[in-house]
Amino acid sequence: LRSARQFSEGGIRGEQSSFRFFPDSTGSWRSVPLISYLIAIVAPQFDYDYYRAALFLMIPLSGLFIFPLGIYCYLIGHPIAGILGGLIGTFSYEYFIRTSIGRVDTDVLILFFLFLISALLLKASRTQRIYHGLIYSSLGGLATYCLTLWLGRPTYVLPFTAVVFVAMLLGQ
Repeated sequence: LRSARQFSEGGIRGEQSSFRFFPDSTGSWRSVPLISYLIAIVAPQFDYDYYRAALFLMIPLSGLFIFPLGIYCYLIGHPIAGILGGLIGTFSYEYFIRTSIGRVDTDVLILFFLFLISALLLKASRTQRIYHGLIYSSLGGLATYCLTLWLGRPTYVLPFTAVVFVAMLLGQ
């Protein structure tokens, strides 16, 4: 929230901050985190109340995982499982806790990105043309990059690369 406020007021300059010790114990921001950027964009609609803007932003973002989950289950031949999984998952108490509805946290879009990456990898491995496989793999890489922007650290890049390599090797 503090970085969203600083970004709205003129940008983050990378100065040392005693409050900044996540994710890699550095004392300054290298760039604006994606979540702070989105909060800064939405904040004017809430009279620059950054906390309230963030809370209302978390509500629609937490439900976005339904779409890639439905697409993934449709691709594997079980579309009703995707619909039911999305509905049950959306209204589950554990999902509310995990996605931090009521708190501002980066966990809100992790399931969205992971299901999206999985669906793109599945599509890439099942395609018959190498060109289409490269397109889906590139889209999966773009989704992985967006996940690293969202989380602030490149946690999933190496597993994504390994899975793409294996999927393309076995799928072709």
